Amino acid sequence: MIVEKNINWEYAYEKDVTSYENQKIVTAIAHHQSRHNSSFVTVLDFGGGGGHSFEIAQQTFKKISMKWVVVEREKIVKMLTNRISRDGLSFASSIEEAKKMTGNVDLIFCNSALQYTDAPLDSLENLLRQNAKTVFLTRSPFAKGKDAISYIQPSLSESNGPGHPPRNLHSVLEGYKCKSVPIEEVLSLIQKYYREVKVFDEGRWEGARSAKLINSYTILATNPILI
Repeated sequence: MIVEKNINWEYAYEKDVTSYENQKIVTAIAHHQSRHNSSFVTVLDFGGGGGHSFEIAQQTFKKISMKWVVVEREKIVKMLTNRISRDGLSFASSIEEAKKMTGNVDLIFCNSALQYTDAPLDSLENLLRQNAKTVFLTRSPFAKGKDAISYIQPSLSESNGPGHPPRNLHSVLEGYKCKSVPIEEVLSLIQKYYREVKVFDEGRWEGARSAKLINSYTILATNPILI
């Protein structure tokens, strides 16, 4: 479903780039450029689906060349690679594989993905070890208390990714295993790797019944401490 929706997706710059979700990648790159003003940017997009953020970034920053690698689940990476990969955009099934493809990473972008991993803090630390110049986590649900919260997030398959669902596929209700770790643990970990960390509380996360204990956050980390 994700692959077919992305293939069907027709980029409409004036409409899509102004949406709340799509503004995130624009903000991330704009902030990176405000500090580094580079004509070439390498991006590791963790959990980036079919790579539509690459399209938005490319259309918005037309004078910047980009090497963009999306890290996704292994079972869909092959389909994405065969049907969606193009100049500047490729797919990998692990952070390590993505790093080999990008070389030095300028920007790590993660939009609502860590909660779907088996060990969010381990995944986050793996990202932080890449020593990217800029790390931008957004729409990320973290627990406000001291304990991690595990839950099932119900979602129709047609709700994943941009574009219209294809007529030949039926949407099904799926339950995604999620784990939201404490925001204090997340910040403590990031501060081990980065000198400057800014946190934006986006309010209650609506993706779980226990949402009253979970908020969505955007976190911007810059100036890495090389470890």
